[in-house]
Amino acid sequence: MSEALRAVTRSTLYALVLELGHLSGKQVASLIGLAPFNDDSGTRERRRRIRGGRADVREVLYMAAMSARLHDATFVRSATASFQQERSTTSPLSPACARSSSS
Repeated sequence: MSEALRAVTRSTLYALVLELGHLSGKQVASLIGLAPFNDDSGTRERRRRIRGGRADVREVLYMAAMSARLHDATFVRSATASFQQERSTTSPLSPACARSSSS
């Protein structure tokens, strides 16, 4: 990640998430709007979605993650290794995921 992007991300977090030193990681993820919340009703289970939170912080974190994914070889290697490990320990992919990963 470039130094400029790192500075923007750091400044945004310091300025807009004043609770960083006082909350746990899960609480901060929920505050920013990165934690998935269930949308269940009775016996119906719906997909978990992220919503609410601080959109400006979420946008900056998204751009930092995309930059790291595209330009940081260490990030790419660790993400690939993590995916391969999870894929080997879980059930087979759904047909839609299998099609997208084979292309």
